[in-house]
Amino acid sequence: MTARGVLNDRPVFFDEEEQCWRYEDDQSMVINAVKPAPTRFGTLLLSARKSRGLSQDNAAELTGVSNCYISQMETGKWKNPTATILIKLHRGYKLPYDSMLDAIEADNA
Repeated sequence: MTARGVLNDRPVFFDEEEQCWRYEDDQSMVINAVKPAPTRFGTLLLSARKSRGLSQDNAAELTGVSNCYISQMETGKWKNPTATILIKLHRGYKLPYDSMLDAIEADNA
């Protein structure tokens, strides 16, 4: 069952595949006003993306990780990516595995 609701007088649904809320009328991603504290892992990803001059959409195309998921990792909403996601990020951003794992470990300490 898909979670549904209303935000800003517009119906929304939770996109299970992308793990984010979207507006029903145009499928655009809902941007939350409240952001969690940045994480080391999120900061590492954000720096890697910005240093390459990539938007989240461009990064999604490059890595094969959805822009919604990239956003959630960069902002600290999602702190424990799977090994598959780490491999995609490593290949796309050319980030060392050790750097990503160290950042994740520090965030979970």
